Amino acid sequence: MNSAIVPISAEQGHFWRGELRGPSTSPRPHHLDTLWRPFVRLKFQVLKRFIFWDYPRASWQYDVMVGIIVVFVMLTPRGWFRDQPRTPRVSSVSVLQGEHGSSVYWVEPELLAGLSKDQQAPKLANLLRDFTHRKQVTVTRVEPIADSDGETKGYMVFAKP
Repeated sequence: MNSAIVPISAEQGHFWRGELRGPSTSPRPHHLDTLWRPFVRLKFQVLKRFIFWDYPRASWQYDVMVGIIVVFVMLTPRGWFRDQPRTPRVSSVSVLQGEHGSSVYWVEPELLAGLSKDQQAPKLANLLRDFTHRKQVTVTRVEPIADSDGETKGYMVFAKP
């Protein structure tokens, strides 16, 4: 007796195993679809319960899902979501009320720490270009603002676009 896998119809993809005894013998069919249906249905049910968060609290499935979420949050690189730390100049530069077509900005003293008066204007022009997203910003005047002890609290920067 020879045992072989014989196609019923190749275009439908059904196969069955039978013994080849002769032309009068009909082999028994193997239904692969009926074998895989319960597994596919089970996977679908698990996925559905996971998506709709259908497990009760304090069950092991709930704990596994929470663990997966925590691991994802902790191990996901920041660049995947384009989340970048805030630069100091975003909160260190503020727009004030200007007059006669000029703009007035408040700049925190940390941005100009260690710079001479000659280096302040080009540095401020670059900061204001980045802050305003304009190609051309001309700094016309820089006024340091000091408290009663003489400590610099910030700079008022007058600029023209």
